[in-house]
Amino acid sequence: MSKNISITVNDANLEYLNSLDNRSKYINELIEKDRVSKLEASMRAGYIAQSQSPEMKEEDLLWEVTLGDGLAEDADAD
Repeated sequence: MSKNISITVNDANLEYLNSLDNRSKYINELIEKDRVSKLEASMRAGYIAQSQSPEMKEEDLLWEVTLGDGLAEDADAD
């Protein structure tokens, strides 16, 4: 669904927008890129915080013993 809105831009930006084939498409793409960028930054910060969490480090150590599960002791055993 799309909605019409009114925005205020300075003269130079309006001149640029008016030179484009589709102003709405351009503005929507800019907003989408900004939203995605902010989401990625937020996720990155969350992953970093999680990786530095003492609780997660303990949990990782608990699961580390399963890394070799199901793997042959000898690579030639296949």
